[in-house]
Amino acid sequence: PDFKRIDALLDENRHGQRNDMVLKIDIEGHERDSLDVLDAATFAKFRQIVAEFHGMRLLNIDSFRDRANRVFSKIRRTHEVIHVHGNNFAGMAVVEGIPIADCVELSFANCNYYNFAPSTEIFPGPLDRANNTNLPDLFLGSFRF
Repeated sequence: PDFKRIDALLDENRHGQRNDMVLKIDIEGHERDSLDVLDAATFAKFRQIVAEFHGMRLLNIDSFRDRANRVFSKIRRTHEVIHVHGNNFAGMAVVEGIPIADCVELSFANCNYYNFAPSTEIFPGPLDRANNTNLPDLFLGSFRF
């Protein structure tokens, strides 16, 4: 009861009609809950979305995977992934034999404002930095969106 939805905050702050905002979200594992309740029209209000998604090791659990798929699919209706980075504080996990960053940082750009081309970038890239400088950055390779 003490929490407010993002769309309610936008209306409360009289930003509900804007479409030029940036959403940055990192709420330690609750980002999927917060984003799952929103509709695609709310995401469309943001030119860019930068989010950290925790617990990717849980993708082998049906309910977690279904919710993650719902959230990512909803965002992808209006946005494209433009960058990915693995947070090395969380390390890597193996899900169904596939190594994946347990905490992944994703940057999305709104399709209405940008043109996109397939990427051949290798992650991490030259501008990335390890979150924990005492450990090597997580190699994600040629991450395809």
